[in-house]
Amino acid sequence: MSRTTPRALAGLGVAAALATITTSAAADEPCPVNALDCAAVRQFSATADATSDALFLTSLLLPVGLELGRDVDDDSLRRGLAYGGALGATAVTALLVKVTVKRDRPYTHNRDPRVAAFARTARGNDHSFFSGHTAMAFAAATSGGLLQSVGRDGGGRYAGWALGGALAGATGVFRVRAGKHFPTDVLVGAAVGTAAGVGITLAVAAGTDLRWQDAAGLGGGAAVGAAFAALVPMPRDVILPLGGSGVVVDGPVGLTPMAVPGGGVGLSLSGQLR
Repeated sequence: MSRTTPRALAGLGVAAALATITTSAAADEPCPVNALDCAAVRQFSATADATSDALFLTSLLLPVGLELGRDVDDDSLRRGLAYGGALGATAVTALLVKVTVKRDRPYTHNRDPRVAAFARTARGNDHSFFSGHTAMAFAAATSGGLLQSVGRDGGGRYAGWALGGALAGATGVFRVRAGKHFPTDVLVGAAVGTAAGVGITLAVAAGTDLRWQDAAGLGGGAAVGAAFAALVPMPRDVILPLGGSGVVVDGPVGLTPMAVPGGGVGLSLSGQLR
């Protein structure tokens, strides 16, 4: 089976969901980027950002948990090296590309004064291309999928691929809704992560094989996860980085610097149920 198949299927799944949150720019507001990426400049949600972080960590830990559930054997070290190598190569590639390309993040083009306040104190404003969260989530999904599939057949094997794809697809879409990445950043990240996850794992880990059903599970899971992330309601809340002048919130949680009696600075947490 071609190694490009899972990458294509996963990319189509994420692309379909990204299309649901991407609309054309208003006629009186010239779009600073290409048509596909244009609407991302109006996206911003601290809640979506935190959700993408949680899904990202879950996607990385899931294969580790599945591996710990297996018996230790002579190939355990090689499987660990394959997984670590896939994630490491993806992370290094993403970092090098980010510092080389220096693409501004979508929120730097956002005209909302709350988001502009965020951009003035945020770090990494020019680290948009490509999405490291998405790339590593797809690397974990594909490498972990190959590793947990060794010696397994049937629905359990393909369910693992689908779950990994769902976590990765949702992570990518939430990165767009957070205002941190353009759709093209996410699509390239998905392609890079999938290529690294499949290529390195097949080369390093003994007994791994890729079937068309695996690719279908990955692509289907990514489509479902991405669609869920595109449709679930998210507040347009803005939480300034620490060191900013304050917090402007249109959402459930606020975190505001405050003076502490006797000297010093603390943080005030406030929120509302709705």
